[in-house]
Amino acid sequence: MRRTEVKQFEMLVRVSGFGKTNRDLFPPDSLAGQAFETVHESVSQLGKRAVSKMTSAKGGKHSRVITRRALVERLLAISRIARVIGEDAPGFDEPFQMPASRSDQALLAAGRVFAQQAEAQRSRFAAYGVPEAHLTCFPGLADDFEAAIAARRVGREEHTAARAGIESAMAAALAALRKLDLIVPNLLHDNPVLLAVWEDDRRVEFFSRGRKPKAKAEEVNVEGAKAEEPKAEQPPLKVAS
Repeated sequence: MRRTEVKQFEMLVRVSGFGKTNRDLFPPDSLAGQAFETVHESVSQLGKRAVSKMTSAKGGKHSRVITRRALVERLLAISRIARVIGEDAPGFDEPFQMPASRSDQALLAAGRVFAQQAEAQRSRFAAYGVPEAHLTCFPGLADDFEAAIAARRVGREEHTAARAGIESAMAAALAALRKLDLIVPNLLHDNPVLLAVWEDDRRVEFFSRGRKPKAKAEEVNVEGAKAEEPKAEQPPLKVAS
């Protein structure tokens, strides 16, 4: 959730707690009781949606970054070796060229091509001391990367759905809160202590970060010049008689 939504969520949790603690004052079949129930449900939804949003946003992205890096490192290593072999065997390195575009799909396609070509040229690479595992790893690396791309796509869809759910739940809660802002003070007009508790729970506090108070501006006169400080009155000179 965004910072503003986090502060609103914290307030809604307090409001929900207030409604539960004073349930006897707000019967379920009353307008206030129904509004508090909407707040309860929205708080529950907001908590679930926030967790879903965070996990979907981070999990898929992390997996994609790791599998992409592993594939690129192996592609580059084999490409460099192929260029050296190509000095004695012209054209050998052509199938092992790194793609001009470094998009996910271009790298995935390169991984599939390298897998086929490395298998066919295994003996030539072995002559240069390349371990067999460095040649047979491409199918697995490509599969892992493709799965991570798909998971990232699903994660984005879940992230979008969670974002929409947060906005919907927040809108419902705030709509219910507008009703409570009218009803609760009227019901508690003869109970100042409980009314003070409601007002404190209902407050949304926002704290500014990193802002320093501005220096006190110097006073200026009408013409825009600095106002001169009044001069101290000098005592009258005494004239000797």
